[in-house]
Amino acid sequence: MTELVMKRPSRSGVLWGSLLLAAVMLAATALASHRPLTRGWALASSALSGLGTLAVAIYASRWSAFPRWSFVVAGGILGGSLVLTAILSPDLAQWRKELAIDWVLPYYFLIVGLTGPVHATGWCAPTSRWAPWLVVGVGLLLGLMNLAINGVGAR
Repeated sequence: MTELVMKRPSRSGVLWGSLLLAAVMLAATALASHRPLTRGWALASSALSGLGTLAVAIYASRWSAFPRWSFVVAGGILGGSLVLTAILSPDLAQWRKELAIDWVLPYYFLIVGLTGPVHATGWCAPTSRWAPWLVVGVGLLLGLMNLAINGVGAR
């Protein structure tokens, strides 16, 4: 089986990406920890998490064999799902509990973008015409799952 050569990030690249992710998630958690939690604080926290998720997607796309636009679109979808959970949640206390799983969303891009080897053929190969839509589709699925988990938890 033929494999594509992946661009590997430098150690400093991985370090800066990890620090970016940690800083954004810590700041978002600090905003969500505000007492009393109001819709405004929840929106600020989720907007920061959404922007952080998009930033990690853009950052990881530099090393991915997949087209960059697919990471940006999927990052926007996941970031939007984070904001929508804060808008649509009827119970902010429950929303705060469900926030504990949101750290997983940016890791989608780190896993897809930084793991290998990448196969040069097949329907999920980065060079296939379906590959970028697969990245976007998985982002959409994860975003919908995030909305469903937050919606079910609030009931």
